Amino acid sequence: MKNTIIAITATIALLASCSKQECKAPVQGQISTLNVSVCGSTPLRSAVIDEAKINSLQVFVFNGNHLDVYGSAAGSSLTLKATTGVREVWALVNAPDLSSIVSKDELKQTVSTLADNGLDKFVMAGSRPDTLTRSSDVTVQVNRLAARINIQK
Repeated sequence: MKNTIIAITATIALLASCSKQECKAPVQGQISTLNVSVCGSTPLRSAVIDEAKINSLQVFVFNGNHLDVYGSAAGSSLTLKATTGVREVWALVNAPDLSSIVSKDELKQTVSTLADNGLDKFVMAGSRPDTLTRSSDVTVQVNRLAARINIQK
């Protein structure tokens, strides 16, 4: 009898200590500090020195198809003020100035020319979806847009 009372008391205490916990989604539209960095893919063969060098970085943060924020820097990282919520972060490396872009569709339709590339700078791009919170760190892997071609006689 004593063991039954102890078991019932323990069960009641265990059930009373449990509470339903709700996960709160991040509040949409609040200011977020976004730290973006890029990394290149590892070349499969021996590459020319500086082929993957990052001279400039442009970052586009899209809310759906609409541009939320744009930023640029010299180097492989950048800090921006964006808004919280589900966003798609695009990074362009060594690309010409594209600060006039206002939508994701417009960015996707942009063409890189051969003149945009050189021995010390290849245009690279990458994107990833992310849910931005009040402070977010995002690393975007970028890949070359142009293939290297050697023509021999």
